Amino acid sequence: MLLLNGNNELLMTCPPIILDPVESCDNNNGSGQGNGCGSGTVTLSIRQNGTLNYNVDVSYNSNDTGVQATGVNSYISGVTLGVSWTQNSVSQNVNGNTIEFEVNGTLNYNIVFEGIGTVYKRRTTLKGTYDPCGNNGGGSGGIEEFLQTAN
Repeated sequence: MLLLNGNNELLMTCPPIILDPVESCDNNNGSGQGNGCGSGTVTLSIRQNGTLNYNVDVSYNSNDTGVQATGVNSYISGVTLGVSWTQNSVSQNVNGNTIEFEVNGTLNYNIVFEGIGTVYKRRTTLKGTYDPCGNNGGGSGGIEEFLQTAN
């Protein structure tokens, strides 16, 4: 749905068009190494406004007894001039072979001129899943939810 003002100027779209499709990248080249579905780290990314990437690294081990999540870390990349990222909290859970995660962080808008510092913050939540055994052992998943609110 498009929202227009009295002059037929676009105010916003519902839902907002701010995200390109979720891009998932398995930097372990497939199923990882070892028994079961492998072990390694996968990088899952989502792009905002075509310039800023939110990345979540999910590390895992897998053997004959199942999948274990060994760590979740987040960072930003792309055009990051004037912004910085703080990861505040992470939760992870394994359901079958699927690792479920939620990352809560803050995107800081900074002005470095004259040492002003952070001028605006947005609380950000990234939720997603990754199954190292999915896609015939090649892994499947991605960031499925992206939420930002003003601080």
